[in-house]
Order: sequence, then structure tokens, then C-alpha cells
Amino acid sequence: MNDKEILLAIQKLLDGKQWHTETVDQIAMIVERAGYPIRTWGETPFPACPEPAAAGSHMKSRVETLTPPNTPKPIGPYNHIAKVGQHISIGGTAGVDPATGQLAGADVGAQTRQILKSFVVMLEAVGSDLSHVTHINIFLQQMSDFEAMNGAYVEIMGDLRPARTVIAVQELPKPGALLTMNLTAVTREG
Repeated sequence: MNDKEILLAIQKLLDGKQWHTETVDQIAMIVERAGYPIRTWGETPFPACPEPAAAGSHMKSRVETLTPPNTPKPIGPYNHIAKVGQHISIGGTAGVDPATGQLAGADVGAQTRQILKSFVVMLEAVGSDLSHVTHINIFLQQMSDFEAMNGAYVEIMGDLRPARTVIAVQELPKPGALLTMNLTAVTREG
């Protein structure tokens, strides 16, 4: 729940109910300590909810998005990274060498290593690293490449073992790509 939803829920609880003054005062004190002013309807205090944004106005998003330098250029209208607070999502990434704009190789091992190297650069750009990855999704075009992908994966990931899902897919958007990956992570500072 966001702040406004919490305040509306408190207000709804108080609406039309018979509360002991002591209970209402305790709720008001908690809300005020949290930094919200109190307004009064009759004898009952209510948290002052933020006013909804006017139509057409733009509220600043809490979501940061970026594609750092030295990472592959996205092939569509998106950024590689979305970050909210300490939570990081990195979207589908193919094994493209950012220096050439071409796939790092025709085999799944080379493409796997390149994806993970790109993830290192992306994570560093938002204050994280591979040891803070919580989950990786791997989309393989051929499940027969599973063992070769695992070999290259361990070369870069070492002993790190975040949660992982491997899915066989019929087709990938980047011609020649044998796999893509995306991940979720948290920042080093939490």
C-alpha cells in the first residue's frame, strides 16, 4: 500500500464507527509522528490525505530507468534497468557485445558469458553486483544448450547461486540469439 492508500484505509475505519476517544487519539498521534497533518471532521480527527494530482499534471516517478554506457543498445523502446529504491530489474538482454553491436559469438557459451558481463556493468551502474542478484530468468531457444549454458554461467557466476528459472522458447527477438536473460536484484546498500 502507498501512503495515500494507508491514510484512506485509516479514514475508512474511523468513518461511521463509534471509537473511544483514547483510540482515536492514539491513531492521530501515530499518524502525526509519521509526518502527516491531522484535520478534523466534527469531533473525529482524520489524517489529511494528499490531494490527487490535477488532470494533466505529472508527478515525479519513483522508478529510475537507464541504459548505462558500455552495455548493449536496447532493440526496442525500453531501458535495460528499472530501479525503485533498493529493488532492481534488468530486462531481457541478449549476448551482444556493446563495442561491436554484434552477438558475442555463434555459440551459447559466448552469448551467456556476454550477457552476464553486461549484467555486471548494469548492476554496477545502480550500486549492485552479481552477489546481490535474487533471481535470473533464462530463455533458451534450444533446451539442448542447457549444459553448455550452465558451464559458461558458472564461469562468470562462480559460487553464486541466486534463484533461477530456465525456459525453452520457440523464438527470440534478436536474430541469431540463442538465449536471453533478465534478472532481479537489490542494491549493496539496503
